[in-house]
Amino acid sequence: MSDWDDDMYDEEEEELSFEDSDAENSDQMDDKEDGSESFDPEGQYFLGKEFRQDENYEQALITFEKVIALKEPEEAEKLGVDADNVYIFKSLKQAIKASFESNQYDRVLQYLKLLFEQLPKVDKSYGESSVSKILYRFDHQKANASNEFIKTFYDQFSGHLKENDTSDPGNASNKRLYIKVGLGKSNALIAANEYPEAKKMLTELEQLVLEHFIRFERII
Repeated sequence: MSDWDDDMYDEEEEELSFEDSDAENSDQMDDKEDGSESFDPEGQYFLGKEFRQDENYEQALITFEKVIALKEPEEAEKLGVDADNVYIFKSLKQAIKASFESNQYDRVLQYLKLLFEQLPKVDKSYGESSVSKILYRFDHQKANASNEFIKTFYDQFSGHLKENDTSDPGNASNKRLYIKVGLGKSNALIAANEYPEAKKMLTELEQLVLEHFIRFERII
């Protein structure tokens, strides 16, 4: 398995085994009382994970897309189910991983944007932890990606963190992530010989670190 392995990425997702009867059903549908079939977001999610672990990335993405589509109220209504925000979020994370592993970098950015939109709809602690782990894994798996993609990825992350920092200025975790993102993008800029832009970003990060250190000293 790759470094995106789920036991390190989201341990709580493994509480439900792939051997559960819902996940074993090939079309991942539940029977309604009238004999018709209803859409099962949880079952589709685990089916998609199986496809991804078998490296059948395209089928995995098709399966995750079915759950992600529930973001749209009309799609949920058409399928006769409620929008399951947790499994929509989980499916977006899996879609990011499947896209990255199959070198579909445009889709990584597409799903990352949707994930940030979905983030306020899940538990704050779980969401922040997930975002942090996505960044950590990316930092360790981006070797084959283009420099342009790397910069865009970091830009999307920093944009999200800036928005979140405005609504919660005391969030030290966001600041640490922002510094990590900034250092990552600075490395990408240096690799692209964009030295003035890299210098500007490193200067900004230095100021941020100093402000954080001064604030910490005042507290103690």
